[in-house]
Amino acid sequence: MVSANSLFAALMGLAMANLATASLSNPSSQAQALQARADKFAARSVMYRRGEDGALLRRKIAQRAVEPRKCMHSCWRKDKKDKEKKSKSKKEKKLSKKIKAKKGSKKEKKEKKHKKEKKEKKHKKEKEEKEEKEEEDSE
Repeated sequence: MVSANSLFAALMGLAMANLATASLSNPSSQAQALQARADKFAARSVMYRRGEDGALLRRKIAQRAVEPRKCMHSCWRKDKKDKEKKSKSKKEKKLSKKIKAKKGSKKEKKEKKHKKEKKEKKHKKEKEEKEEKEEEDSE
């Protein structure tokens, strides 16, 4: 997009050229009108660049650059819906995989813990039996 400074310079150049030709035919009225137009444009361009209107204008320009052009044809709407469905289904699949993986790991952890507990109980029983046998043998 053309910057405000270059646009202003181009308009001022045109205004000065017109001013020079206008001063030859009717110097007073045309020259004043052209000068007034140039001043008005200069004031407006400064206002747009510095003020709230300028910020709004810059935001709109930036937004246009980012957003895709919205066409209301059915083909565009259909494509958009399909893309949304695909992205949602992909996200859901990823989430379900994560959940399944977590659940699976929880089951495995529980099984391992249960096996450890069983082994510990066996060892305790064996130790107790050995101790009892030793006590009986010693007596």
